[in-house]
This record gives sequence, structure tokens and C-alpha cells, in this order.
Amino acid sequence: MIINNNPQAQRRSTFSQQVIKDQNTMLLLNLVRRHAPISRAELARLSGLSPATVSMLAEELIQNQWIRETAAAALPKGERGRRPIMLEVNASRGYVAALEILSRGYICTLYDICLHKVASVRSRDMASSGAGVCQTLVQLARSRHIAKSRILGVHILFPGLFDAETGSLGFSAVIDDTDMVQRDLVADLRVRLPQAHVMISNDATMVAYSEFVAENAPDSTPLLAMTIHEGINAGVVMDHRSCLPVEAGHIIIQQRGPLCKCGNRGCLETFCSTPALFRALNERTALRLDYQDTYGGDRNQAVIARVAEALSEGDASVRAVLEDYTYALCCGLVSIINLFAVRSVHIGGAVHALGASFEEMIRETLAAHFHVVTHSKELNLGLFDDDYESNRKAAVMLILERIFQTE
Repeated sequence: MIINNNPQAQRRSTFSQQVIKDQNTMLLLNLVRRHAPISRAELARLSGLSPATVSMLAEELIQNQWIRETAAAALPKGERGRRPIMLEVNASRGYVAALEILSRGYICTLYDICLHKVASVRSRDMASSGAGVCQTLVQLARSRHIAKSRILGVHILFPGLFDAETGSLGFSAVIDDTDMVQRDLVADLRVRLPQAHVMISNDATMVAYSEFVAENAPDSTPLLAMTIHEGINAGVVMDHRSCLPVEAGHIIIQQRGPLCKCGNRGCLETFCSTPALFRALNERTALRLDYQDTYGGDRNQAVIARVAEALSEGDASVRAVLEDYTYALCCGLVSIINLFAVRSVHIGGAVHALGASFEEMIRETLAAHFHVVTHSKELNLGLFDDDYESNRKAAVMLILERIFQTE
């Protein structure tokens, strides 16, 4: 045996051992998160660690209240012996908030680390600041007897562009400057909640991640999810921890097209947002739709339902408008598909109401007029009805992956 009397080398060795232990502890915690209820023997098998190491680390996790023992598992039929004690995550050990930035205020929703919704509150403060948001979150937690120290993360969902390095809020086509929350909200919350992991994503990436989670098919990535309402949002999921926002609504498809709110001409949003569709229908059909241009217009849900009814009844003029609309939409879609070699395309939002005939129009238009490049040469395409609760849970799942990452 060679004994190293160098103090610096000994400190490096001790540090390395602690790093390995921390990594193994996080590995076990993640396995319990994903496979609970699970036995110590199964943890040893999945982790590759020795049963003794698993037992030691599991006991530390129990003492620190990250996991807890639950009822013993039943033995397989015909087997005899001691039933294994199962382990599960202690849901009350930590909490994560999804913070959705709106045109006037925000929605703050609190979840435990097992994805159970705890509480939610809507603020209509048009001059929202980091101090106000932090106070809302802490008060929401306290109303459920949760200490501020147990808030592990805040995932901010913003419908627009932001600085990837600092998180500073930038341009949003759907939120006016006068309605914008504090632009350095991310940095401010990181100071006010030093124990929490604060991250920001474009809200469209959470729609995409939600669709990825729902599909539960690893070979579906890269997955593009696009929502079409009064604005157009999109996100691409590359893998289980990587989501990229795509400013799909501001892809220029016609250089001399209509002027967009972003200052450019011919953006996809000027052709394919729901108000753009309704405007074209009023110009070229007898529908006479009474719609709203504002983001989140309540009236527009009934309007798109009327369009869907006319399409299903075989109105030729409505179908002609939708065929032109679909061609413009595909001009934007194919740019993203080919850029990321997308395999799956999910289109949601208001246009989901147009149903299977609209979905088939998209398929036929892509096949007839565009060259689509994918890894498999097959594109999985479908419509979906975006669900706000699913999107919030997706935001929580993604930030938990960041908080508990082992790499």
C-alpha cells in the first residue's frame, strides 16, 4: 500500500470521493422519482451500485426527508420470504412554481416534487415586479404551511423573446410594453430566492414538452409543437431535457407581405394567426365573422367553431380560403421541419377545432408542394388541443430535471 502524505493530494482525494457520493445519491434519488415505489434491491440493479452502498445512501436520503419508506411489496406468486420495503419520494420535501407571464399580470401555480398541484393564484397587477412576484409566491406557499426554504425552483413562462444568458425579458408580439412585468425579473428572483433554481422558457417550449411527455415515444424527437391563436408560438423538443423556442410567427414567408407588429413584412403570423384567417374568410366568404384581434379574445372560440362547422358542411368558399391558409402555414412549417430534421409535428390552439379535414389538408399540401427532410423520411403529424394545466406540469417536470440533474 502506498501512503500519500501530501495534504493537497489528500484534500483532492476527499473532494473526489464526496463528488462521487453526491452523484450516486442524486442517481438514486432520480431512480426513486422515476420508478417509485421501488425496493433497495431494484435500486441496486438499476444503478449498478452495490447493495451496501444503496442501503447507506438510501438511509441518508430518508434522514434528510427526500425519500420515505412505504408499504412492503407483495411477493410474486409462489415465492416465499421477507417482503421488500418499498421507497418513494417524500412529496412535501420540496416545491416548484410555474409562473406564467400574461399581458396583464401573471398566474403563479405551486406543485410539490411529485407533480401534485398545491395552489394557484392569478395576479392582475399590470406593473408586476420581482418583489411583488416573490411576495405572491411566498404567501401562496405559506397559505399551505410551506416554508420559503422549501421552494426549490421557479419556472417562468414568457410568450416572447428573452436573453438566454441573463433571462432578461425582451420583445413579445402579444404583450405591450405598458403591460410588461419587470424585465430583469429572472435576475431579481434569483436574488430574492437564493435557495431556488430560477429558469425561464418561452411558453411555446412548454407546449412542445407537454406534447413530448404525452406521446411518450423517445423516437418521436425532434418534435415540433405549434399553437395558433391570435399569435403563433412554437417549440422544438430535442430530448427529455432540451427544449428550444422557435419564433415561428415571425418567419418571413413573403417579403412584401403585410406589416407585422414586429416591424417586418410578410411574417407567418400576418397570414396564419386566427384574426388573419377570420379576416380572409370575411373578405372571400359569406360568413361575416365577428372576431377579436386582442390576445386571448374570448369571442374567437365561438368564431373558429363556426368556421369548423362551415368546413364540415362542405362550404366550397371556406375550403378555398383554408387551402390558401394551409399553404402559407406549410411555408413556415417546412422551414422549421428541415432546420431541425423534425420527426413529429403537433399543431394545436384554436385551429384544433377545424378537425381531421384540416389535418388532411396539411398532409396533402406538404406532400404536394414541399420537400420535407426527416431522419426516417416519415413525418408524424397531428392536431392537439393545448391544455394549460398540462403545460404547467411540463414546466415543473423540466425544472425538476434541471434541479436533480447528475451531469
